[in-house]
Amino acid sequence: MRRPSNNPFAWHYNARVLLVVVLGFCAVLVSACKVDATVDVAVTDDGSGTVTVVVKADAEAAKRIGDPAKAIRTDDMTKAGWVVVAPKVNKDSGELVLSATRRFASSKELAETLVDLGSGADGPFISGVKVGLKDSFARTEYSFVGELKMSGAIDELSDPALTEVLGGLPVGRTPEELTALGLGKGGLGTLRVRVDLPGDVGDHTGKKVGDAIEWSAPIASGTAVSEKMSVESVSTQRQVQLFRVLGFGLLIAAIGLGIMGVLRRR
Repeated sequence: MRRPSNNPFAWHYNARVLLVVVLGFCAVLVSACKVDATVDVAVTDDGSGTVTVVVKADAEAAKRIGDPAKAIRTDDMTKAGWVVVAPKVNKDSGELVLSATRRFASSKELAETLVDLGSGADGPFISGVKVGLKDSFARTEYSFVGELKMSGAIDELSDPALTEVLGGLPVGRTPEELTALGLGKGGLGTLRVRVDLPGDVGDHTGKKVGDAIEWSAPIASGTAVSEKMSVESVSTQRQVQLFRVLGFGLLIAAIGLGIMGVLRRR
């Protein structure tokens, strides 16, 4: 079987942001690889927003990868509409960090973007996503629902193209080698999803982190994980802005009527 090279980034990349980096790290660094990926979803007042993916590999993995500018290719991410921050090594921690951001205009666009981040044997890591927005007098209600699902198997981090390049092995290692390396003892890292809705947070199924709600799942831990994600919030900001616009309009109208009255008296 054809074994992987020491640097998979030179020959494998695609538009799925998590796979671009996580697969490359884990394909050749399984024993030392610890990769944390965070997906931040920030929703604005009108229901649009941004998705930001931040992937961090530990210092040991960063040393083995070498110069990230040469090792990691992000061409396809850029072509797919992502704004990519050049991968770099944190001088203090030694971690290798890559981040990319993409805008979405609707709930449908957000769902499509999150599905593109990666899939395992049980389907997309993040699926069933919907953002709701309901205007009523003096308030706007927002909601987010979705599912975070990881099969726990190492092959959830691969796809047919990468498997072929790695000699028919999902991450370039035989099952025996993976067992010897201790795969399944805590996994290769953690995938976190954070959602920040406008206004004050109400009911949710996750953990509050700052202004956002977070859900997490271990990567390739050997145990399947499924998290139902939901969060609601209420905001008065849109109505405040509307009242300001209406108030300004009424003020202009009043001034105009006053001027017309003065001119008529003349």
